[in-house]
Amino acid sequence: MEEDRKVIAFAEIIPGLRDWTTIVQVLDKQKPLLSKAGNRYQKLTLIDGQGTTVEAMIYKSDIEFFRNHFRLYMRYMLSNARVEYTPLEYRVRENQCTWYIDNSTVVQAMDEPNPPEIPPVFRFTPFRRFYQHIDDTSDIDILGIVAEVHQRFHKGTTPTREIVIIDKSFMPVILTLWGDHETDEGQAIANMIQSMPLIVGLRLRVSSYHTLNLSTKFGSSVLVNPPIQQGSMLRQ
Repeated sequence: MEEDRKVIAFAEIIPGLRDWTTIVQVLDKQKPLLSKAGNRYQKLTLIDGQGTTVEAMIYKSDIEFFRNHFRLYMRYMLSNARVEYTPLEYRVRENQCTWYIDNSTVVQAMDEPNPPEIPPVFRFTPFRRFYQHIDDTSDIDILGIVAEVHQRFHKGTTPTREIVIIDKSFMPVILTLWGDHETDEGQAIANMIQSMPLIVGLRLRVSSYHTLNLSTKFGSSVLVNPPIQQGSMLRQ
C-alpha cells in the first residue's frame, strides 16, 4: 500500500494541502474529555519516522467511530485529516499545526508484527527535581519502573490505587491512579507486577500531602511498557 501512494513526512503537511498520505505512530491517546461547552473530545499525539510529533483531535461521535483505531504504539497510514495552524498561545514551535480527524479521514493499520521503537521525544522530570513542582499548576512527565502495587480502594465512588515507582537510583515515589487510570492502567499494572513494568506518566500532578507524591488528573496519561528508547536506557 505504501508503494501505491506518495507518503510524506509531517513537516510537509500544512493547512490547505490536499490528497496527502503519511505514516503515523500513536505516541499517546488521552481518555475522552468534555470541553467547557459540553462537547466530547479526545487528544492524540502522533509521531512520524523523523521523530516529529503532532497533536490530533477527535470530536463527538467520531470518537466512537475510531474506537478500534489508534491503538497505542501502532502505526497507521493516514490520509486527509483537516489541518490548521495551532493557535499562537498553544504553540511550542514555529508553524505548529493541529490535525482534526473525522469520519472522512482515511485510516488503515499497518500490517507489522512489532512497531518500531520510539525515539527520545519525551522530556522527563528527574525524580530528584519533583519537589520543584509541589502544589503548583505545572504538569510533569515521568519515567519509572513499578516496584510495588497496592490494593484498589474507593474514595466515594471513584476507584483509586497507589503504586510505587523507582528510578535508576532506586528512589521510591508513590503515584496515585484515579478513576479510569486505575481501572484501566492500574489493573493492567497489577496483573503484571511480577515483571516490574516500565511506565511513562504524562501530565501528572505533584503534591505534598504528608509526603511528596504524584497523582493522575483529567488529561493525564499512563503508558505501560511503551517501546521507547528512553526506557531501554533505564533498564540497563
